[in-house]
Amino acid sequence: MKSRFFKSIIGLFLLVNFSCNNSSQTIKIIYTNFSEEVSLSQNLIFRFSEDIVKNIDEMNELQQTTNPILFTPSIEGKFRWTDKNEVIFTPLKSLKICTKYVAKINESLKKSFQLNRNLDNNSTEFHTPFLKISSFHGFWTLNEQTATPTLKLNIDFNYPVKPNEFINKTKISINETPQNFATTNDKSSSEISVEIADKKALKEDLNIQLEIDKGFGPAESDYKTSDLLKEQLVVPSPYILSITSVNQSYEGNIGIISLACSQEIEESSLKNCYSIEPPLETTIEKTKNGFEIRGEFAEQVGYTLTINKTIKGVLGGQLNEPHTSNLMFGEMPPSINFINKKALYISSKGNQNIGLNITNIPEVNLKVNKIFSNNILLYLNNMQGYDWEYYEEDGEESYTSSNYYYEDYNEQYSQVIVDKTIETKNLPKQKNTSLLNVNLNNDKRFKGIYHIQVKSNGDDYSSASKLISI
Repeated sequence: MKSRFFKSIIGLFLLVNFSCNNSSQTIKIIYTNFSEEVSLSQNLIFRFSEDIVKNIDEMNELQQTTNPILFTPSIEGKFRWTDKNEVIFTPLKSLKICTKYVAKINESLKKSFQLNRNLDNNSTEFHTPFLKISSFHGFWTLNEQTATPTLKLNIDFNYPVKPNEFINKTKISINETPQNFATTNDKSSSEISVEIADKKALKEDLNIQLEIDKGFGPAESDYKTSDLLKEQLVVPSPYILSITSVNQSYEGNIGIISLACSQEIEESSLKNCYSIEPPLETTIEKTKNGFEIRGEFAEQVGYTLTINKTIKGVLGGQLNEPHTSNLMFGEMPPSINFINKKALYISSKGNQNIGLNITNIPEVNLKVNKIFSNNILLYLNNMQGYDWEYYEEDGEESYTSSNYYYEDYNEQYSQVIVDKTIETKNLPKQKNTSLLNVNLNNDKRFKGIYHIQVKSNGDDYSSASKLISI
């Protein structure tokens, strides 16, 4: 009896030990640079538990034959091995908005790379940001036609939405009383403006509740929300001017301080209404619900902003006391932007310099494709994409859309004539603009239309592209 018992224990031990050893021999994804939510435009890094590529020399060759990761739904892009067990995937265009993705190790890896380990069947799930309210602001203004106080609400979403659908799905209450409202939008936008015209200007604060019913979705997607979107805020009395939020951001290398106020600002009162320590040269500009201060603010430096009592609202509201904010700008996010974003004509007799804003990117790859003359119309029709550009407003993520032409990486309509790496510190400068010399005038064949792409060689997704004609 005891012998049978010990045999059972030993058998169980061997089975557990075999399972553990078998599990340890499975090649898995042990690291990614993303969690459940990813940006619409970013690189995806996958690190495996064991080496996949045998030596560095064969990396470039092997990455073209077998995609190590399969995506569902599929994502068009390129893989680049950075180590024997690590690969970076760069999407060729923005990911789909409000979309769930699944990533799995490609079973073909075992044969293509002659691996003697099993591959993990588990999947990695992630999604692009779902529709959400990025910010909710309320402020008083003066109706130009009736000269009466009007309460305005700005609802910012991370994607454009349809104003008619917003009206049908939305309820707005003030101090728990439902309100009639109208939007000033006539087309899809990520910012919906609402007016409540018959609200009397009272001395009390207003408690505003916003509810958007489930089943609401972005204009450019079939996605619908499964829960209520809810926000609330307090709008001070129009007899008092309050600064309701202060946020800082970068636009290229220019720092921006955005201030939201409880009522629209009288533009003439902006002059000399603020001071900054340590001092620097700045400009101030009125916005619809406040104002912005712009300047070359240094990274990781503390600033003290003081708004004095001379500033006034259009309804006569004033600050009860000076407003002081202690601010610090973080590191400028990596970015690449062409100064002129439209298609550009360059004379073959000129220096062929193109202006770029490059921020915190030490090294870029320049790739120039010449579009075949008989394929120009096909390229223009088939290679145009609809892109989403990330930005932050009031500390919240949002995206704005734009058209672009993406890389003809299969050289179906064009041919690569320049492909090189450039250290950005070596680019000549004109003020704060980097000058990129495309240098295509050394040969008579360099006449026509070209697609130029400048892409970061780092892990970030920063890139810029444009069409030029020579």
